[in-house]
Amino acid sequence: MSREADHRLLSVLALIVGFSAFEFLPNGNFNYLVFVLAGALLGCSRSTVLESARRARLNRQQAMTRERISPSTQGPTAVQPLS
Repeated sequence: MSREADHRLLSVLALIVGFSAFEFLPNGNFNYLVFVLAGALLGCSRSTVLESARRARLNRQQAMTRERISPSTQGPTAVQPLS
């Protein structure tokens, strides 16, 4: 899932939970759907944060690997001929 799709899913779930909780207050009807949607919102938000952290860690590891593999720019680059 792309980041934009993740953000859309989280925003829609947050709106549904918000409207459901607001509607729940004056009527007092007990409905488990609000709690199910709140759990889905929590799970999606946690997975999005963990995926973002995983991507950042992977990018750092790749950058460190590239630095180790690339030749050093310090020192002489040309071979000196023997006289």
